[in-house]
Amino acid sequence: MMKFTKTLAAVSVVAALGTGVAMAQTGEAETQIIQVVDQYEAALNASNAAAIVQLYTIDGVFMPPNVPAQIGTDALLAAYGGLFQTISYNIDFAIDEVVVASENWAFVRSHTTGTGTLAVNGATIPWGGQQLFVFGRDDNGEWKIARYTFNSTLAAN
Repeated sequence: MMKFTKTLAAVSVVAALGTGVAMAQTGEAETQIIQVVDQYEAALNASNAAAIVQLYTIDGVFMPPNVPAQIGTDALLAAYGGLFQTISYNIDFAIDEVVVASENWAFVRSHTTGTGTLAVNGATIPWGGQQLFVFGRDDNGEWKIARYTFNSTLAAN
């Protein structure tokens, strides 16, 4: 019985250590993913399409409301470039949850508040929205945006 107890104790220690490593890796992934969302916020507020595109995977997909999905680096650059010709943002992202689903996939649910300034007339409009980021790891092991969509949470006028 003593041998069984020692074996069980040893297995329990190994399992606990393994769980600790997995938790540490998950924590590290969450930290890296949050940094990407912070970089996205900064680039969006700076109207920097090139910086945003660098945060996406090569086959990344941007799914804004009411238009077809924009897929891949060239389409993303054109979409964000066009967006910034019409509006500039001053918004803050608040992360509601980060879920690391596997070694290579994660998602972030967030919401935003702030304003947008229309290029056509300089009018400042309120902005409130919610977002869903799907993250994937690229060939270098870096977390990048694989899919991104958002919608407004403000009542239509």
